[in-house]
Amino acid sequence: MGRELDRFAVSLPDYLHCPVCLGAAYPPIVSCRSDHIVCQECIDEMRQDERPAQCPSCREVMPVHTKVSLGFKRAIERYGYKCEREGCEWVGSVGDLAQHLKNSCEYRKINCPLCKYGILAKDRIAHVHDCPEVLIVCPRGGRECSGIQASGGHGLFRRRELPEHDKVCAMFRCRVGCHTYTLLTNREPHESECAWSRARIATLEQKLVRAQEQIAETRATLELRLAAEQQAGSVAVERQDEQDEGERAIGQSPPKRPRCLGLLELYSDDENGPGEGLRKGAKGRAAAGGGGGGAGKKPVASGSGARAPGVLAQQPQASCNRGPGTRMRLK
Repeated sequence: MGRELDRFAVSLPDYLHCPVCLGAAYPPIVSCRSDHIVCQECIDEMRQDERPAQCPSCREVMPVHTKVSLGFKRAIERYGYKCEREGCEWVGSVGDLAQHLKNSCEYRKINCPLCKYGILAKDRIAHVHDCPEVLIVCPRGGRECSGIQASGGHGLFRRRELPEHDKVCAMFRCRVGCHTYTLLTNREPHESECAWSRARIATLEQKLVRAQEQIAETRATLELRLAAEQQAGSVAVERQDEQDEGERAIGQSPPKRPRCLGLLELYSDDENGPGEGLRKGAKGRAAAGGGGGGAGKKPVASGSGARAPGVLAQQPQASCNRGPGTRMRLK
């Protein structure tokens, strides 16, 4: 069979095709005096028949001795040809394909020189990390390990001997934190009785107890502060209710005041703050209403801005807000 036409980088002309297998006629063998060409593999199959081989193009009997057409060979080799191995991206002359497949293709099969395992050429570096016959040093103690010396000397052995080395290696370190090195069979008993581990656990337990005590103290302090603030708010509300009862006792309806006024008087840092002024103003209105008497009042005319003497204008309803210097501010 000739070379596959699909592997050429560009289409091959028809006159370079083999008329028998319909592939590329490479190497091109002259099959008659008209210089018709056939690929070498097809010529060999045709000669196996008892009858004389004939040119597939003109039916002329082939000569006994055939030869390669150098002109057609050079014509085919000018076309780029892709490597036949899956995954390889090589493209070159079809005449160089055999050399590439044998020596330089990274997807060719080779045998590891140590373990004789078949691998791809591109994987030979990675195989070194898995090859059971590669010499390695102790993964824990290196060349200073006092383990087996069967293959390569002190601390050096083949990878397949690693399980046997682990049985006699004395470089297994304690995993709980101390700097003790021992045999694998002795490591677990040592870790269960490790003095360093016990001291470390005791230290951590002490830190945990102190942290729990601090959390309890902080929680108690916050609860006391919350209780004090709630009590202060209750006292302020009671003072306001007592003041309203006193105004009702003298016959004056208590002015509509925000419920937060008592808290304002309690928490205000300024004795002349807005809370104090509003409280004094409320007392003044109460006094003015009591001194004038009900008989001297005149009704206010409907629709006019005038008011009877001694009658106070309706105060705007106050609103509460927080501000600097006082816990709550009226505006």
